[in-house]
Amino acid sequence: MAFSDFQSKLDRAIESKYVYRTTYTPRASKSDVLEYYKQEYGKAGTRKAAEKIHELGLVVNKKTGEVPKVESLMRRFQTRGGKSQGETSAVYAALGKELPAKATHSKVLPNQYTIRVEGKQGMRERKFTAVTFKGSDAREFAENPSFEAYFEKLKYPDSVIERFDQGEEEGGSDTLLEVTFVG
Repeated sequence: MAFSDFQSKLDRAIESKYVYRTTYTPRASKSDVLEYYKQEYGKAGTRKAAEKIHELGLVVNKKTGEVPKVESLMRRFQTRGGKSQGETSAVYAALGKELPAKATHSKVLPNQYTIRVEGKQGMRERKFTAVTFKGSDAREFAENPSFEAYFEKLKYPDSVIERFDQGEEEGGSDTLLEVTFVG
């Protein structure tokens, strides 16, 4: 029995169990703020960020009490020395509060899942015992799902697993096994 079809069904079943999560964090650093403005305005992003700092009056000249020109504020986004990190980080944190939060997308697999394999193998109905993967075994299997790991979990000897894999290559019948999750 060749397991290429079984493998693709297993891959799809594993993928269907992922939970997609989005976390939102406030933009509080120079790079986060600049990333947002460059995504929104392209090359004009630095100017737009400086204009917003100017508009909000987040930077004030200590001697005159006036807000610097936009061109002067644009220099803050250059990657060279300058103002102390403490002084500028407060500016970026305040500007970041005005912006949408930064979204981070991730996919998470449940810490435990059970797989059942059943279907028709040639003329024969097959129903294998359900297998439960937990903790690190679940994560490892999800990252690299394989029929070998499934049958190893059922404690099949390697020689039997190898014969399963060689069966169809030697002229055996099609495999119509379905992979399903239990509970």
